[in-house]
Amino acid sequence: MTELSIDRARRLVRITPGGQLNADSGLRLFRQMLEHPDFEPGMSSVWDLRQCDVSAMNAESFRAIADYSAQRAKDRGTARVAYVSDTNFAFGLSRMFEVVGKVAHLETRAFRDIASAEAWVLEPDAS
Repeated sequence: MTELSIDRARRLVRITPGGQLNADSGLRLFRQMLEHPDFEPGMSSVWDLRQCDVSAMNAESFRAIADYSAQRAKDRGTARVAYVSDTNFAFGLSRMFEVVGKVAHLETRAFRDIASAEAWVLEPDAS
């Protein structure tokens, strides 16, 4: 089951996709985040990929999401985005997104655990 929650006090969005993650579902989650009543531009996010199937993701999927993110840069704001995965495949895809999905207003990083991901996105010097 997909979950999207926003902690306004910590300025943190947590997204946990369920089922299969692909370009369409990734874009849909991105839009849901931007349209959420508690979302504010500049909130950092943690995408917890441990409960979903990422086998449909590829470089083209990442480019589509990055292009959409670039188009919505003003709405998204400058922020950090962490991707958490517990398989080598998903971690490798997350690392690929660091390169292929690079956009000026977002700093992305792949992690193996939630605690490290949240610590990084919430660092005081985070955008």
